[in-house]
Amino acid sequence: GARAGIVHRISRFSNPKVIIEMGVANQNMFDHQYPLSPWSKGNINIIYLRRFHRIEYKRDDQLKQLIYMDFKTTMFGSKYDFTQVILELIRNYRIVNPDWQLNYRMFFGYGDGETPYQYKFNFSGDNGWGEFSESFYMSKGSLPYPWKREGHLYKYGGGNVRGYSLYKNNLDILSEKILAINFDLMIPNPLKTSLLPIIEDVTPYLFFDAGTAWDKDIFKSIKFKKSTGFSLSWKSFNTLDYLFNLNKIHLDFPVWISDINDNKDRFDFRWLIRFDFQY
Repeated sequence: GARAGIVHRISRFSNPKVIIEMGVANQNMFDHQYPLSPWSKGNINIIYLRRFHRIEYKRDDQLKQLIYMDFKTTMFGSKYDFTQVILELIRNYRIVNPDWQLNYRMFFGYGDGETPYQYKFNFSGDNGWGEFSESFYMSKGSLPYPWKREGHLYKYGGGNVRGYSLYKNNLDILSEKILAINFDLMIPNPLKTSLLPIIEDVTPYLFFDAGTAWDKDIFKSIKFKKSTGFSLSWKSFNTLDYLFNLNKIHLDFPVWISDINDNKDRFDFRWLIRFDFQY
């Protein structure tokens, strides 16, 4: 594949930071056995327009609010004819002190036409194209593929309703339209005074996710599916950061899921793992 475009940065050094991107892209998938997630074969030509609106806390440059808008549509020569719109809102609220923080995320995606698998929205994480855009999620040779096959490995994005990848096959969790909300409450680490560095560096979270996905215009007949649980986040060691640009490792435990189709308990021990890379 190939991509060419223009990036225009508005108010580069002040709040808010606004970035506008536009361009064209080409991808040609001729052997789909290598990516982690399902892909559709064939040539795809796309024109896209994106806008990032980012506000940071002044003291430490941490994210306070992000508004992301994405529009893409296919052009001549593409095997598939589709249009897609994405709106994502992230808002982080600091409560009392930096040890307590509420992170809110809303994700809406709408697609029309014949959308290939890699661009469909994933109910429990990022889609195939989002994975392919990050080196270590790109193919089966980097991260443990059995974790992905069994639903334990996921990448942040899409609906991010954690846990549903454990009970759906790779195609069941893909859709053309999606609406989801995610809440993560960061709480103080009760073992922060421990003598073990690996425990001191843990950041615990409580989370709640809810979302609905559909392919046809029958939104009113689709119910929201929910999951809740707790997470543990580690900032990676300096060696891993230097060698692999690995920023954080997350373990999510969605102990409750609202809709189970295989007669398993809604309350159960479940685990997921996620790696955040910085480039």
